[in-house]
Amino acid sequence: MWILNSAHSCCNGMLSSSTIRVPTPAASRLAYARALLAAGIAIALLAYGEVSSADENVIGASLRQPSRLDTGPEVKSIEAILQDPPIHTAVQRLAKDIPRPQTMPATPIDIVINQPDSAIILDQASGLCGDCIGPAGRFWGRAEVLGWWVDGFSVPPLVTTSLAGTARADAGVLGRPGTTVLFGNESLAGDLRLGGRLTVGGWLGSSRQSGVEAIFFGLQSSGSNFAATSAGTPILARPFFNVEPGFEGQDAELAAFPGELSGNISVRSETKLYGLEVLYRHKLSQEWPRRVDLVAGWRYAQLEDDLLITDSKEVLSGATGLAVGTTLSEFDHFHTKNIFHGAEVGMIYERWWCQWGIEGVIKVALGNTHSEALINGSTTVSVPVPGGPNETIVTPAGLLAQASNIGTRERDDFAVIPELGMNVGYDLTPNLRATVGYTFIYWSRVARPGDQIDTNLNLSQLPPGPLVGIPSPVASWSITDMWVQGISAGIDYRF
Repeated sequence: MWILNSAHSCCNGMLSSSTIRVPTPAASRLAYARALLAAGIAIALLAYGEVSSADENVIGASLRQPSRLDTGPEVKSIEAILQDPPIHTAVQRLAKDIPRPQTMPATPIDIVINQPDSAIILDQASGLCGDCIGPAGRFWGRAEVLGWWVDGFSVPPLVTTSLAGTARADAGVLGRPGTTVLFGNESLAGDLRLGGRLTVGGWLGSSRQSGVEAIFFGLQSSGSNFAATSAGTPILARPFFNVEPGFEGQDAELAAFPGELSGNISVRSETKLYGLEVLYRHKLSQEWPRRVDLVAGWRYAQLEDDLLITDSKEVLSGATGLAVGTTLSEFDHFHTKNIFHGAEVGMIYERWWCQWGIEGVIKVALGNTHSEALINGSTTVSVPVPGGPNETIVTPAGLLAQASNIGTRERDDFAVIPELGMNVGYDLTPNLRATVGYTFIYWSRVARPGDQIDTNLNLSQLPPGPLVGIPSPVASWSITDMWVQGISAGIDYRF
């Protein structure tokens, strides 16, 4: 059997080997070699028009000559075959008549002949791939478009309604017949959003053993929005749990009620997420076409969430105890920010198949998350005054944001951010590659705005007071985790 491994160019200028296997009878090895060599010489001579009738007879006789291997196991080398008189004469004529090409650099070829199988192996050119590690280029940049889903934050029921004809005391109250949650009791800001990721880096030497890399990503600011307006029907309300002594139980603040109040309620949420990595990259192992790198460095991440609840209402009748035409507007604002700084370590695995390649990434960052939670609110009451301008009163408290929990709080927690990623690339040119991939990132300790909401309210603390019982809502930390995952598509350029 002859085995021919022919080196060919691919994979950004790298060489790989393809193998052609031609099984032949062991007893005819010399006959095949002799016939193929003679035929090749004949074709070459014909191409140059240098074959005479005598040459044809000589070569033909050589081709027709029976193989001596048919009667014994004798094995002759190719050099011995070339010394046979008919073949030797044809080779000398060919060597004299064929024009000499220009001098070209010699390419070493590994030739291994194994006996007794006579396996002739022509392997890849040595010296061309021995020191090459990874795709071509000393510097690289990758720009990607992201389509990622962010883990949303949970909120309690924020807006309710009730069936027409519901008594005022039961309107919008959770657990009462006919009450429906219009908004809340769900996860917000967890939709798909677009973003971008930019990677730049370079090797510190031509051997590409070590390098540095910086990665930045950011997602489009996005969230959830809700708005409802009513002239009195349907009923609109904001539910809570009343802890004022003597009034304990589920309760609701009305924004619209038939014949008494007209109004609106809106809720807006927003999430921002971005991060930065600066990494040192060093080769752990390399055996073409595979490479494993160790990465180590610093990771920064920032997550911001915002939740704003507003309502406005106008008094339609004196049944409320307020002057007709009085307007009340209030808002509750919950904002959280989380900033992570930590040390990161991981590995990157790369594998190439000519124009195709894959990249697997696993990293984990250990560090500190600094969390901030801001709660504030306000209520503005405008009372009409006959014959004069309206009287306006502003109170620094809303419904869920009151004096007992308004303010800014901070804390620090040990946190872990692992990341898993996979990319598939295809070389459009030796320097330009198109990529698609998937990324999953987890963040172990973060503060989200919905978790900072306390729906237990003691309304007696509102002006003019006095407070009866314990102040509520209270400011208490609630820490959770979050994740982000999605797909990417980009262009990788190396130079």
